Amino acid sequence: RGEGELVLASYQRPQTKITTLFSIPIGLKDEVEFWKKIYSVYTTDQAVLHDPNNLSRVYDVIPLQHCDESPTKECLKIREDQMQSAKDHLLSLVENSDNIKIRAQIGQKDKFIAGIAKADGILNEIEGIFESYDIPNEVSRLAFVESMFNGQAISRSGAVGIWQLMPSTAKVFGLKVSKGNDERLDPIKST
Repeated sequence: RGEGELVLASYQRPQTKITTLFSIPIGLKDEVEFWKKIYSVYTTDQAVLHDPNNLSRVYDVIPLQHCDESPTKECLKIREDQMQSAKDHLLSLVENSDNIKIRAQIGQKDKFIAGIAKADGILNEIEGIFESYDIPNEVSRLAFVESMFNGQAISRSGAVGIWQLMPSTAKVFGLKVSKGNDERLDPIKST
């Protein structure tokens, strides 16, 4: 087993509710397999070039320039250029490429492993909150997709915290949102 597999195994629950709640429809099998690989196989220093309308069609996996945790604009530009160059190269291999679309998806394995470490101190408490509302514990894993359990995560659209709540949504749930006090940043209150 790889490093990520061992860490992930510690968070797997007995297969009681999950198989009936989260069975994978046959029509989504390829999509689910694609995203599982994005989060468990490919790192943020790799881009998967694929057909956006058929996720089972992966054209290539390319290495990317490594950027630090807070990447510079220059580093991000190099990565964008690398992905565009690889897409252009693939399209040049096809005679009539007008109808071919290629998307680049950056891997998330390393961020996911870091997210598991961040979740370690609060996941049990979040699960307790979910249980008190009869929400399946497995739903708590959405915070990995939303923010990788980064309590300081802020999106371009203004969503904040591990659940990526917009100000209006946070207020509906009674959270305080102001310059001096933004409860979206508190993982327990926002849960």
